[in-house]
Amino acid sequence: MLAQILKFAESDTSDGWAHREIRLQEAIQLFETAAIREFRNAYEASDINGEMRRYAHVLWYLNGGQSAIDSFLHHNHIITRKGELGRVSDCIDPETLEVKVEHTQAFFTRFGVAFNEEIEAINGAFPKDLEVALPFLDKASVNVLSPFLTSLFDELHR
Repeated sequence: MLAQILKFAESDTSDGWAHREIRLQEAIQLFETAAIREFRNAYEASDINGEMRRYAHVLWYLNGGQSAIDSFLHHNHIITRKGELGRVSDCIDPETLEVKVEHTQAFFTRFGVAFNEEIEAINGAFPKDLEVALPFLDKASVNVLSPFLTSLFDELHR
């Protein structure tokens, strides 16, 4: 509804139109901020198919959903809890300086489980027209996998 009012306001050319448009933009910004907060709260409460879905769709109608995508990418658990996946030091035998395959495999197993959970959240909450999975994969690769593998190889080449 707010998006439709904004479209309608673009046809307003009477005196004071700029001031009214600014006030409308401010109201929309307040609404968007509240919707993002509710979206994030629902995510943290694991209410994926309920409130998170509701607010992802609200933000999609309001502004194309980019703010919901940005919030999800910034606050998703695979990034914020990456320390729980495992440490590089656990994957290297300190005496032989060789890779402990079981520990390394455990890291990737935990990563895979967490990644699939986040993909389920994406599929459950976001409108199908929004591209969230690829930016999420990119962010998880850059912020979790790449640092882990880089550190692992750095430790092995010392």
